Amino acid sequence: DIYGAQFCYLLAEPEFGNYSDEDARLVLLGTSNQKPFKAFASDDAIIMTEVYEFARSLSDENFFIAPLQRFKFLLAGQMLDCSMQLKCLLYCEQIAKCIVARPDEFDVNFIMKVYGLADRLKFYDPVMEKSYEDNFNNNGVEGVEDPKWLQDLLASVSYTHLRAHETGRNL
Repeated sequence: DIYGAQFCYLLAEPEFGNYSDEDARLVLLGTSNQKPFKAFASDDAIIMTEVYEFARSLSDENFFIAPLQRFKFLLAGQMLDCSMQLKCLLYCEQIAKCIVARPDEFDVNFIMKVYGLADRLKFYDPVMEKSYEDNFNNNGVEGVEDPKWLQDLLASVSYTHLRAHETGRNL
């Protein structure tokens, strides 16, 4: 019984693993990483795990599940496919806050993907859209400053890239 087993694991507050880890006890709630990826990474499983993450963050505002951020990125892509640009951007912002909080837990390629998507979507934010409209006639796009969270995410790309170069890891 996957739900019963995962409930017991949750009580023990284990670390969440990655899909590729064969001995990972928890990756996404309500599913098993023994399933093929498409069956494993269902919207329901991602959202169920996201609800758990949110509930835990209510008592610890710094709590997040690092491996879950990749799955949130998948959901963000699906939102974009459904023309939900602002919701996709808000998901990217939440992922970015996790990356900025603990950049060592993410590889530079993932950070760059999140940054690239968020940078393309930033003008769907009503505040950015207004700034763009106000500055377009005066300074062009260069006069518009990115939101703080997007600037911090870009700094994380640089930090992670530098760290990977220093340790000799492949990007």
